Amino acid sequence: ANPTPVANPTPTTCVDRKSAWIIGNNAKSKNWCKWAQNTDPSEILDRCRLKNLFDDCPVTCESCPSDTPAPVASPTGSSSCEAEINGRMENLETKVENIENMLTELVGNLIP
Repeated sequence: ANPTPVANPTPTTCVDRKSAWIIGNNAKSKNWCKWAQNTDPSEILDRCRLKNLFDDCPVTCESCPSDTPAPVASPTGSSSCEAEINGRMENLETKVENIENMLTELVGNLIP
C-alpha cells in the first residue's frame, strides 16, 4: 500500500497578546506586552523575565518558535502618520486604564 501523504500544518503567526490581564497578586489588569515594550530596548528582555511574559508576548520577548513566522514590518517602515496614530492609541489606552482603575476603586468603596 502506498503511504498517504501528510500535509504540512500551516504555521500560525507568532503574535503578542492584545488584551489586558492580571499577573500574580497584582490586582491591576494591564497589557503586559506593552508594559514590557515601554522601556529602553536593552531592558525589554529583563521585563519579560521578571513577569515571565515569553508565552503571552512572544514577539516582544523574542520567543517565537523557530518554525513560526513573526509578523513582518512593512518594507517602507512606519510612516509618521502611523507613528502618530500609535502614540495616540497608547495615550488613549492609558487613559482608559486609569478610568477603569478609578471605577474599580469607587466600586470597592461602595461595597462594605
